[in-house]
Amino acid sequence: MNILDWLPNALASAGGHVPLTFSQLLATGEQEFGGWFLLSKHSAIANKTALERLYPSHEILPFARRCDSDDVACLVLNDPQHPRGTVLLIHEGAMPGSEVEKVITSLSKWFEQAHE
Repeated sequence: MNILDWLPNALASAGGHVPLTFSQLLATGEQEFGGWFLLSKHSAIANKTALERLYPSHEILPFARRCDSDDVACLVLNDPQHPRGTVLLIHEGAMPGSEVEKVITSLSKWFEQAHE
């Protein structure tokens, strides 16, 4: 299932939305950009399960993964240290407590940085 088929509904249920620029990119069918590739619904669920097992303090929605590393871009749904809607770049396999590589304030900001 394409990300456009599941991400808008998943974000809406989490109180967020897909930024217009991100929606426009997705409408082109582009699935890989700036070293990131967008996750299918099946991959997102598998990543969510694995990451929440490794790092139970994060309730997140993974939506993209780096092509060249184990970094996963995740939207925060519920987290004691980060506001809902924040994007965490999580290094899968890192020791708990050091898994967050970067915190980005929004999906729009992540999108901008991914295209730099």
